[in-house]
Amino acid sequence: MREEYDFSNSVKTPYVKYVKKQISIRIETDKIDYFKGLAKETGIYIKTL
Repeated sequence: MREEYDFSNSVKTPYVKYVKKQISIRIETDKIDYFKGLAKETGIYIKTL
């Protein structure tokens, strides 16, 4: 591998906006707390609003 790579001439892919889609779902708070606990145990970062 190289020490550095030059991305100055790179072009953003036009397909990025199609990769993710924002949705809303309703989940009970105890379920959310369960998954937050699992994430904490495994060291996964959780972004809280």
